[in-house]
Amino acid sequence: MSDNSTGAAANNQPDEEGFTFVDKRSVAPQEEPAVDEPIEDVPLEGEAEAGEGGPSTTYQLALYALGLLQMNAFQQLGLLSNPNTGKAVRDLAQARLAIDCVAALAGVLDTPGSALEDRTKQDVRRVLTDLRLNFVTQSQMAAGDGS
Repeated sequence: MSDNSTGAAANNQPDEEGFTFVDKRSVAPQEEPAVDEPIEDVPLEGEAEAGEGGPSTTYQLALYALGLLQMNAFQQLGLLSNPNTGKAVRDLAQARLAIDCVAALAGVLDTPGSALEDRTKQDVRRVLTDLRLNFVTQSQMAAGDGS
């Protein structure tokens, strides 16, 4: 059998089986954008516009991160189930790391020059205290369980 199908396809002619191959790829050069045109500032997917409830200041972003670390600490303490597995597993080393990260953020947020309201600062201190007390309780339970 000869290789006539390649030649037929290149010439847009029917090949041996009655099919026609047509190359519709564009070969025209694409237009280059002008260098002097400003780039439009379009928010990325998932980014919140001002006033839509997303973190808009560094303080809000830090509080959001603190909340994530708090939830992770409770999961690592075995007090909340992991949403991926549905199981509550205690890992005190990971819990300690999460609590230390919360403490570091709390130390930055709870300064006299901070723009946070006093009520928010109290909430940050309360979260850290709750995590530390729960860590002590879970550590004592782990020592009693032998795990």
